[in-house]
Amino acid sequence: MTISYVVTCYNKAPFLADTLASIAAERAGSGGEIVIVDDGSTDESPAILARFAAAQGDTQVITQENRGVAAATNVGFSHAAHDAIRFCDADDILCAGSSRALLQALAGTGAGVAFGRHETYRSKPEDPVVADGAAAVQMLADPLRLALTRNLFSPSSTIVTRRVAERILPLPEHFRTGQDYMMAVRACFCAGIARLETTLSLGPEAQGDRLSADLGRMYGETAAFLSQEIRRGPDAWRPGDASFALKRNAGRALLWSRRNRGPLQDRLKLQALKLFAGWHDRQAAARALAWIATAIYRVDTAPPPA
Repeated sequence: MTISYVVTCYNKAPFLADTLASIAAERAGSGGEIVIVDDGSTDESPAILARFAAAQGDTQVITQENRGVAAATNVGFSHAAHDAIRFCDADDILCAGSSRALLQALAGTGAGVAFGRHETYRSKPEDPVVADGAAAVQMLADPLRLALTRNLFSPSSTIVTRRVAERILPLPEHFRTGQDYMMAVRACFCAGIARLETTLSLGPEAQGDRLSADLGRMYGETAAFLSQEIRRGPDAWRPGDASFALKRNAGRALLWSRRNRGPLQDRLKLQALKLFAGWHDRQAAARALAWIATAIYRVDTAPPPA
């Protein structure tokens, strides 16, 4: 099984040399191709990417106006040709041997998704980090509950089969944050998921100008996405999972509203949603999540008109 490395980039020039070198090294061992989508960068990223592609074989760079990471991911996958897909952020470093470890996990478990740890750094490690090819591999018994509790995986530390990628994508492009969360939640309905107990990618600590630093928007889009996913495929969601998603998001929104001195009536309603989430069926949970997105975080839950 060979790999399509799908890289999304927006203004990541300071990180690209290390990121691209690590991807090229992994591709040399696994075979496959590199597909890079430049999402309207205004820094030196386009020039760096062009030089990299000219020096590599089986590498293509697609440029587009800035549309967000979800749109860039969708475009990148549409150009990918291989049986395994590794989505990569343009500021992450892939650990040496990580692709081999991921492919072994897929082959050894029959999973459709395999992932390992993603660690952050303040300054780039001087010595390469090597993935443990003999690390323990565990099949997750209930991955959806884990995904609803926290980000299950970072795309850079994950590999998916083409069949799974075709079911996960396209991601909804009107959400500008939470690509990894959306992918993880959808993956839970597609195939078995294997976790490797080793570090497979490294990334810089989040900076204030990164979209994920806008917590209100990220929390709101998370609630809106979950609302839409439950409405889109309600029969796939166990009733307990929909109410669990509501309870988690209501509790987080309550803390957010308290910190930002939101209206008392909103805080009282959030408290009630948290306490009585288990009384909500799937459709009621979806409606409540949509209310959280719009009323608490001021996030529009509807995609823009075509």
